[in-house]
Order: sequence, then structure tokens, then C-alpha cells
Amino acid sequence: MTEVRVAPLASDPIRLAGLSALLEAESRLSVLPVGRHGEADVFAYATERADHRMLEFLRARPGHRTAPVVVIAGKYLGGGLRELAACGVVTVLPHDAVGSLGDAVLGAARSAREAVLDPFGVLTETGNSLGFDSRKIEIVRLLAEGKTTGSIAHELHYSERTVKNQIQIMTTGLGLRNRYQLVAHLVRSRLI
Repeated sequence: MTEVRVAPLASDPIRLAGLSALLEAESRLSVLPVGRHGEADVFAYATERADHRMLEFLRARPGHRTAPVVVIAGKYLGGGLRELAACGVVTVLPHDAVGSLGDAVLGAARSAREAVLDPFGVLTETGNSLGFDSRKIEIVRLLAEGKTTGSIAHELHYSERTVKNQIQIMTTGLGLRNRYQLVAHLVRSRLI
């Protein structure tokens, strides 16, 4: 059996070191250094939150159209199948499923962009039955942290009007009265 060449990516250097160590421990994988990521059969990306920032990062990576991606995330914050598929994501594993990482990478290499594991239910879109994209969920997550619309707008690089409009659209769409009910609803839905 030929070794699968995997390129580790992460949202920060500490996660990158941990991910690289996990991948190197798997004898069926060959971990590529940064300069050789263009040769990857699969990319593995580790992050705390799978959200719109992760998608932007994955879109900007070299070879993003050529190799499938396995994501390891502490929390999945929404986003639809199309967004994930456009970035080549075939698997989203929670942190506590890293024991399946080797199998997920091998499955991604064999399946070439077909969902191989889906513990969050995101690739079948059952995890986000409300239909909110990752940006909307990120806005509500920041609201839940007590941030103002101005600080959310600044952090997400939106206008304050855009943030207010998104909150209004979500609140009205769910038949809720205010942003506090919106936060509570998404907490109960386990989206934040």
C-alpha cells in the first residue's frame, strides 16, 4: 500500500505542532513539510472553531482545488455543505475523535472529496437545521460573549448596519422578539 502524503495546516503554531505529531505517528501517512504542500494527497486542518475564518483560510491555501481536506475542530459553527465542498472539506472531526484521524485522512485520499466521516453531521447538513451560515452563527456567538454590535462589526470586518441586519433577519426568521432570545435559541440548538 502506498503512503498517503498529507499536508498539516492549523489555525496556530501550537495546533500545527500537535497535528503534525499525530499525523507522523500514523505509519500509513507521509507528512509533508510546508515547502511541499503542493504534492499533498490530503490536507489536514486543525482549529478550535470551524467557522467562516477557517473557510477563508482554506480557500487561500495552495492547492485548495486539488486535494481533499480533513478538518479537526473543537466546535463547528455552521456553514452549509456547498461552502465546505467548495473548500474541498470531506470530513469534520471533533477534537475527541482524533483517534480516527489516520482513517479519515486515508479515506479522504481514497474517496476524493466524498464524505468519509461526519460525526458533527455537518456534511449532511443535519447539524445546522436552522440553515444559518457560519457568519450568522459567528455573530450570535459573539453576542453570547456579551459583545456589542459595534465590536462584532469591527472583529468580523463588517459594517455595524450589516451586523444589526443579520441579527434582525435571524430573529424575525425564527419568530423571536430580541437578540437575547436568539442567543438562547442557538445555545439550545447547540450551534454555539
